[in-house]
Amino acid sequence: MRRPQPSGGSYYPTPSRADFTLESSWHPRRAFNFMRATAEWGIPFSLEAEGKVYRLSDAVNWREKARPKHQEGGKIWASFRGGGVLAEKWYEEAP
Repeated sequence: MRRPQPSGGSYYPTPSRADFTLESSWHPRRAFNFMRATAEWGIPFSLEAEGKVYRLSDAVNWREKARPKHQEGGKIWASFRGGGVLAEKWYEEAP
């Protein structure tokens, strides 16, 4: 049965690139879950660390106490508060 929407509803526009910015202060599990949940948008995630901006995609694992910026093949352990996320690294650039 159809019902009319209540008045005062909200509208959220399509996410912009800024909405895919990761914060190194996040727990690695939060970053991993965020990346996995929003990967279908196909927008690379930005993470600023050590004077560089890393563009990441496809989070495949997370760990507490991961070694910072440790690369494994085409993947990188990106550092977050208390651990890291293993993700595909597209490229890095100066901020």
